[in-house]
Amino acid sequence: MKIKKLIIHTLILVLVIIEWQDAIAQSDLNENLNKIIEKCLIELKGIPSVSIAIVKNDSVVYLKSYGYSDVENKINANTHTPYYIASTTKSFTGTLAQILHDEGVIDLDLPITDYKPIKEFKNKEVFENITIRNLLTHTSGISNGYLV
Repeated sequence: MKIKKLIIHTLILVLVIIEWQDAIAQSDLNENLNKIIEKCLIELKGIPSVSIAIVKNDSVVYLKSYGYSDVENKINANTHTPYYIASTTKSFTGTLAQILHDEGVIDLDLPITDYKPIKEFKNKEVFENITIRNLLTHTSGISNGYLV
């Protein structure tokens, strides 16, 4: 619970700083963020590094890495350090699907057999009653043999 609170407070503070960044000197912004993030890394034991990019109005306003990409060999993380982001990709996929739906590029309720590459499958019977919405909400009935 302590970790959750710390993360939530940090995110709120970062959002406030971003919103008021025009009124705060850039050096003060950087210094405040550095202190917050370094404190979080100390508090959140087991997280060796973090890289942060803050984008506002299509411009990167903050980009920095903290901690180690290789703790054992004391190799610093950098803005090119790859991170395993696991299920956070679900929110990216859902957001993109909704944008494409709003723009009329896809229809979330049409069968996936209307779209490539499944549209070109010789045998697409198993997919005929599955929609993009079903896939996004995990209600397609397709089992994942790797997880079961």
